[in-house]
Amino acid sequence: MQNPYDYYITPEEYEAAAKNGISNELLTRRIRNLGWDKEIAMTKPSRYNANRWKNIKEIALKNGISHSTYTARIKKGWRLMQSVSHL
Repeated sequence: MQNPYDYYITPEEYEAAAKNGISNELLTRRIRNLGWDKEIAMTKPSRYNANRWKNIKEIALKNGISHSTYTARIKKGWRLMQSVSHL
């Protein structure tokens, strides 16, 4: 049985996960519902976002758009082509 504190997610852990493209909701689900190890939960990319990024990475980087900027724009509701083409 895991320690109850294993399920507590610190603000720093949420921040580290966000830098890796992991939303707060996904991190919470992975740790609390699925019982994932925190390190894996914070670093393993979402299959959906990872596959999408692979497809448009070259375009985004040519336009000076980083992965974290792209992810933030998608979360804000930007359309795909807008998110990888506007500075």
